[in-house]
Amino acid sequence: MKILVLAKQVPATTDLTFGDAGILNRDNVPKAVNPDDESAIELAIQIAESNSGEVHLASMGPESSSEMLSELGAMGCACSYHICDTLLVGADLITTANVFAELAKKINVDMVICGASAADGKGGLLPSAIASLLGWSCVNQVSSVEEISENPTVVFNFGNNKSKAKITGSCVLSVYKTVAEPRIPDVMAVLSAPQPEKLTVADLNISEKILDSKGRSEVLKVENVKKERKNKIWEGMDSFSEFLDALKKEGF
Repeated sequence: MKILVLAKQVPATTDLTFGDAGILNRDNVPKAVNPDDESAIELAIQIAESNSGEVHLASMGPESSSEMLSELGAMGCACSYHICDTLLVGADLITTANVFAELAKKINVDMVICGASAADGKGGLLPSAIASLLGWSCVNQVSSVEEISENPTVVFNFGNNKSKAKITGSCVLSVYKTVAEPRIPDVMAVLSAPQPEKLTVADLNISEKILDSKGRSEVLKVENVKKERKNKIWEGMDSFSEFLDALKKEGF
C-alpha cells in the first residue's frame, strides 16, 4: 500500500499582510508546520506499518518548504516531493487540487491523507476537491481512528454527530491533530531522512487553463484589517454567566 500525505508550511504569526493581488506575503515571517499535518503524517506511517506499505510526503510552496520536508520525512517517510514553481505563486483551490491529484496519479498511490484545514486558510475544501478529481471517496474531519490497518476504521464529524466508517478502496482522508501523537525521530532517522525531490509544473500533467486562476476570478481590492479586542476582567462567580455570553458573542 502506498500513501501520499500532504504537509504545508504556514505563517507562525497572525500579523499578516497581503499584496495587491490578494496573495499572502510570506517573506520575512516566522513559519511552522500546519498544526494538523504532523498528525496526518503519523497516521499515514502507522497505516503503512500495519501492511508493509510506504508513505510519500509532499508539499507545494516556496523554497523554505524543503527544510520542513526533510524534518518531517525523518518520521518514517520513504520519500518526499517539493512542488515549487513560479507558475504556482498565488495558486487557488482549483490549481492546488489539480497539482496534488496529478501527483497522486504520477506516483500511483492508494490513499491520500492531509490535515483537515490549513491555519492560513481554514477553507477545508482541498481534500474533497482532490478526491473529486481522482474519482475517489472522501472522509473529512476525522478525529480518531479505532482500527489501524489497510482498511482503517475512522471516527469523523458529520453535522452535529460523530460517525464511524470503515475505509475500503481508494480514499482521501482529512484529519485533525487528535488522530495521532506525532513521533519524535531519533538521530539515525534524522540522518537518513529522504531529501525532497524537486518537481515543477512541467513534471505534472497540468494544463495552462488550470493554472490560469486570474481567468477564474479577479481581485478588485485588498484591505489589511486587524481586529482590535477589548480587554475586560470578570471577577467572582456571579459574573460567570456574563463571561460565557461574551465568549459566545466572540464566536467561541
